Amino acid sequence: METLDSHDANNRDMTCVVVVIIGVSAALGRALVYCNICRPPVSFFGRIATGRLIITGYDQVMLAPLAILLTALAVTQIGNQFNLLPSVIAALAAGSVPLIGLGAGPRLRRWRLTGEHRMVSPPKQNTAVRARNHTKVITLVASQ
Repeated sequence: METLDSHDANNRDMTCVVVVIIGVSAALGRALVYCNICRPPVSFFGRIATGRLIITGYDQVMLAPLAILLTALAVTQIGNQFNLLPSVIAALAAGSVPLIGLGAGPRLRRWRLTGEHRMVSPPKQNTAVRARNHTKVITLVASQ
């Protein structure tokens, strides 16, 4: 038979796993939003070749996802260390992860205007669809 303590420990472990998954998802989501069309000014091998491993104007955007991930891990560690109830761990995570995610800078508008990055165009429409539509127009024009 399970005692109440082992049941709480299982719930706490499951809550910690969910908190870490949410933290990783939030960190990846923020990184993708910021870096979707903004690429680093120099490639990884370019950083090694130039000796400029940290580009502060670009790498600053990676601090917030790192802080989100560390916050989620810290909440789970604190929950396990102090044997907190799963509901308390979830409440701590529900408050701290979005707070860090939304409050940490830089703001998206400022990042896109002043960050040291290179812009790439967003993905275009499927070329097969455009070619098929273009062929229909040419066929209609030629038949008239």
